[in-house]
Amino acid sequence: MLAKLKISKDDTIADDFRTEEEFEESEGGRKTQKVIGYVVKRSFQVKVREVKNIPKLVDDLIATVNAEFSNYESIKEGYSKEKEVDKQLWEDAVANSRAEAEGHLRIPE
Repeated sequence: MLAKLKISKDDTIADDFRTEEEFEESEGGRKTQKVIGYVVKRSFQVKVREVKNIPKLVDDLIATVNAEFSNYESIKEGYSKEKEVDKQLWEDAVANSRAEAEGHLRIPE
């Protein structure tokens, strides 16, 4: 599934499985002490480099493993070459500051 969407295995991180008891609910919506099953949960992170692939990834996960998406707080946008751009901007800023400072420090002859 991930290969079809051009997502590398290096761009995925999966946590350990967690199981939780699922309890019966009374008519008032409160949980009773009766265990009616178990829920298995596993958090994961995926770095999607092509934004247009996100809807297909979500659809495939739901169809394949009946995934439920309950936590979107970690969705972040980013730029794939962010570190390179930051480094270049920093180098340019330092060079520009140095040139400006040298221009102000010149003593007339």
